Amino acid sequence: MNWPAGLFAAGLWVLLSAVWATLQPSLYPVSTARLAGRVFRDLAPALLLGLLVARLA
Repeated sequence: MNWPAGLFAAGLWVLLSAVWATLQPSLYPVSTARLAGRVFRDLAPALLLGLLVARLA
């Protein structure tokens, strides 16, 4: 298994999800806890995607 590729894909997924959550317009200011919750919610799919990419590579 190619662990560097898997970890890279997982990190990229989490980074892009945090940027996406930050750029979404909201009616009220987004707190740090809410942003962290969104990032952690996307962490499980990121790990699965990373394992899939590592398995295919």
